[in-house]
Amino acid sequence: MYRPPAASGCNTNLSLSLSLSLSLSVQSLQAWLTRFRCSDHPLAIETGRRCAAGPVPRHERVCLCCGDAQETEHHFLLDCPEYAALRDAYWFMYR
Repeated sequence: MYRPPAASGCNTNLSLSLSLSLSLSVQSLQAWLTRFRCSDHPLAIETGRRCAAGPVPRHERVCLCCGDAQETEHHFLLDCPEYAALRDAYWFMYR
């Protein structure tokens, strides 16, 4: 099974999780969101395309947190059970 070299597991720490931390500056949040929208992020769906040994087949680019599905943007934001607490904590910002 494919594992990106930079990924070592899930970050479920509510205070430091990716762009969801309220302590991030506006510029860093904008930069992260721009990278996410342009598919320049560390999710397996993108890192698997750019492997030095050649592209990893899409079906092998599974979520490193839950291992249940492909680690796509949709899965990361809406479906991954490992990030359910973060979604619940911050969903009010997007209603």
